[in-house]
Amino acid sequence: MQEILHKLEVLIIASYIIEMGKLVFEAFAHEKAGILTVAFIPLALAISMAIRRLLHRD
Repeated sequence: MQEILHKLEVLIIASYIIEMGKLVFEAFAHEKAGILTVAFIPLALAISMAIRRLLHRD
């Protein structure tokens, strides 16, 4: 159960990062915002895993 919650936490953090990236891309490159957002997803997942590791250091 704990492992499932940790994975869910990573996905929630990643979704917030993706949405923030989408807002930035729409502001600066409106015509390519969709493509840039999709390309940003792997980076957002990596950032969210790093944030989770920093928050849950033992």
